[in-house]
Amino acid sequence: MLSITRGIIGRRRFLLGLAASLSPLFNKVPSAHSREFIVSNRAVIATQSAPQAIGPYSQGIKVGNTVWISGQIPLDPVSMEMVTADITAEAEQVFNNLSAVATAAGGTLNDAVKINISLTDLGDFDAVNAVMVSHFNEPYPARACVQVAALPKGARIEVEAILAL
Repeated sequence: MLSITRGIIGRRRFLLGLAASLSPLFNKVPSAHSREFIVSNRAVIATQSAPQAIGPYSQGIKVGNTVWISGQIPLDPVSMEMVTADITAEAEQVFNNLSAVATAAGGTLNDAVKINISLTDLGDFDAVNAVMVSHFNEPYPARACVQVAALPKGARIEVEAILAL
């Protein structure tokens, strides 16, 4: 038992020492006279082929090989007007918007690993599923679909995605 305890304590000390020695490398704050810089691999994804942000957020953010696409509502990217024909047309516009941001990030919707769908009426679930099937190949991404009280601009659907490129 004593040798196991020493082994655990030894590993813990090693890991704490390693963390302490590496921490300054990753947590440096540049000063006015410093030659040190914080390096980030975070890239903003933006495209005119999808609606421009209607608030303080980016269309997408890429870090490494992962892309987070902000929630898209059925806004036409040219007119910035809502598509309001029916839930099928609205879902089609939403997935087209997501696809445009995915393309700008260097991927496609088939790179999606997680989709989050918000609907103001879960009665639209089947219609949205039918549209989604036309935009993705199997295996489909993981997904959540929830009903919400309201969405921006009175939308009935909003979809966000996470891609792994």
